[in-house]
Amino acid sequence: MDSNPQRITFFVTSLCVTVLVGLSAPGPVRAHGAYDSRLYHASAHIVANPNDALAYLSRAMIHAEGGHFEEAEKDIADARRLKPALSRVEFVRGEVMRLAGRHEDAIDAYSIYIAAETNHPSALIKRSLAYTALQDYRFAAADLDHALTLRPRSAPAVYLMRAERHLDLEDPELAIRGLREGVKSIGPVPTLYIEMLDIQRFEGDNEAALLTVKDLLDTAPANPAWISMKGDVLADLGRHEESGAAHRLALELLDRLPQRNRQFPANRALRGALLGKLSDANPK
Repeated sequence: MDSNPQRITFFVTSLCVTVLVGLSAPGPVRAHGAYDSRLYHASAHIVANPNDALAYLSRAMIHAEGGHFEEAEKDIADARRLKPALSRVEFVRGEVMRLAGRHEDAIDAYSIYIAAETNHPSALIKRSLAYTALQDYRFAAADLDHALTLRPRSAPAVYLMRAERHLDLEDPELAIRGLREGVKSIGPVPTLYIEMLDIQRFEGDNEAALLTVKDLLDTAPANPAWISMKGDVLADLGRHEESGAAHRLALELLDRLPQRNRQFPANRALRGALLGKLSDANPK
């Protein structure tokens, strides 16, 4: 959650929210039947292969995802007993501790793993999540910097996470700079532009926001949502005639969509918002 209660989110980026929740939230407790099935098969494998340390680590993660942390720790201990030099034991211990909300213990475990496996961006990303939970945003951002140095072509969600940490540190310029690095590394991903736009509008840098929305439109020139955003930025700049034209074009493009597509909740919500903006701009 954003640490600044005054920060306004202008746009909803559902794809990135989905990815980020997957990265940052504890794993959901799985459906009881699915959990039992996975646990059954993992346990059967261990019975057949009692000296397979990795099998114990796999079952530890199943236990942790089901919220059974004591059982997970027992499996980790068995894996360590079977193969004391196996570095992955510490990575899995970090995951279990993080899912259990024991973030300091998670950081200790991830740190041991990272010391042994120095080129492992996923461990750095996971440790950044534990630092974030403790509100140690500077260390969290540093881990994400390191992870992106090791793997510049990471998922957009990693660049977004780092931008959020920079915002937690009250450094919007660094956040935008990092997002632009993401565009340079992985290409013109719309969600990166949308996050830039969000920051720029909140900071009142509307000229920069207009340039960003033009870059966004280069990825999909006829996207009604993007065109609506352009209209919003033009309104922020006081260019109301151009803003109205953009909003009317966005509405026209929405109305050209097949009936089935027009009924999508996001498109219905966008249409309602556009009608409201056009009505406010042209009161009777």
